[in-house]
Amino acid sequence: MAPEHATVAEEEYLESLFWLFEAGLPMTGANLARAMQLSAPTVHEMVGRLERDGYITRNAGRAIEFTSEGRGHAERIVSRH
Repeated sequence: MAPEHATVAEEEYLESLFWLFEAGLPMTGANLARAMQLSAPTVHEMVGRLERDGYITRNAGRAIEFTSEGRGHAERIVSRH
């Protein structure tokens, strides 16, 4: 279960993932790194944290998917901005 409050950094990642999702682009670490203009290792570390905290899952192909809690949280972040 996702914690009630994501950190500011986690929220930035969730927001970027949401925009990839909305644009119909694959939610991958590489696409996220490009979208956020960050290095792959930096993104990989945060993706691991988001997965551990229950916001996302990664399938066998390493694509990222929101959990229901993660998607709801991302939608709330985007609606605030």
